[in-house]
Amino acid sequence: MNIHLITYLTSKLFWIYTVFRYNTILYPKNEDTQKLFAYFCAYLLSCWGSMQWGTMYGDLIFELIALLIITVAYQADWQHHVWNTLMVYIMGILCDGIPIVFFQRYAVARNPVHHHMGPGTIVMGNFIFFLLEVIIERKVGVKRSYYIKNRHWLAMLTERKISIHTTATDKNGKKEIEAGKDLTIVDTVTLEGLEIGTKYKLSGWQMIKEENAKLIIDGKEVTNDYEFTADKENMEVQIEFTFDGNTLGGKQLVTFEELYDMTNPEEPKKVTEHKDINDEGQTVTIKEVPETSTPETPGTTTKTSNPPKTGDTANAALWIAILVLSAAGITGVRIWNKKKQVKRLGIEEKKEEKE
Repeated sequence: MNIHLITYLTSKLFWIYTVFRYNTILYPKNEDTQKLFAYFCAYLLSCWGSMQWGTMYGDLIFELIALLIITVAYQADWQHHVWNTLMVYIMGILCDGIPIVFFQRYAVARNPVHHHMGPGTIVMGNFIFFLLEVIIERKVGVKRSYYIKNRHWLAMLTERKISIHTTATDKNGKKEIEAGKDLTIVDTVTLEGLEIGTKYKLSGWQMIKEENAKLIIDGKEVTNDYEFTADKENMEVQIEFTFDGNTLGGKQLVTFEELYDMTNPEEPKKVTEHKDINDEGQTVTIKEVPETSTPETPGTTTKTSNPPKTGDTANAALWIAILVLSAAGITGVRIWNKKKQVKRLGIEEKKEEKE
């Protein structure tokens, strides 16, 4: 086995590795032994076909068959099969053709595999293909792109962006809460653009709008976390905050959130946040508790004296008896005076008659 055959087989490894990397974009977190075996079979088939027939068309045909073996192993829908196969196949043809133009000295027929382009050309083409994959993945962020779908083919060249929208209320959906000991704010968070199968952590905390500072109760910040695994690209989750709000009457609280990718729990990566102190959707108003007083019933007299103690009843009866006796004495005196006056008038009338 000479150096030309070794370099040719090595170039095929570049090619098959590039296919593997692109499939990590199409089918994230979906690798297993069966799929790796499909890559190995595709590699052997492509190399054997090229060495057996030694023509450009034979090489391209066996590469196409190898790609079909790989995509079928993923058991995806036909759109994924077509896109995956054509994307890598066409790029492989282009990369094989570029060296023919710029490196014509390699286009000779004298080589161990009887390939009309020569092993050097094939090595250069597949190596360029490999470099393109590395540059795109490292610089543009292909691994973190959207799933490839009919309407998202161009999304593989962009960074995944997750949007977040929130609405904070009480448990009954109201934006105003009366101050009290156990207050609960429910933050409903809508997330768009999640990566299916990825574990996320939503971290939230309460802010005092007037002070633009974190809410601290009993020396601790009011925070809460919620971890979940995305089963859809667009999801709605809720996170609750319960705290003592007796002293918060008249204040406005704003909920802040940050979303972290927990693929590596030791180094969580923040992927989006929502921290707008003036956002009405995130704001809840704490109402002061009104002072309550017992109203007096109209037409009633408020008693201020104490009820009579034991023994007071006898004193009251004595005073009543004295009052009755006094009234009787006064009445008797008046009657006696009146009789005396009538008697005197009668004596005077008799004296006048005698005269």
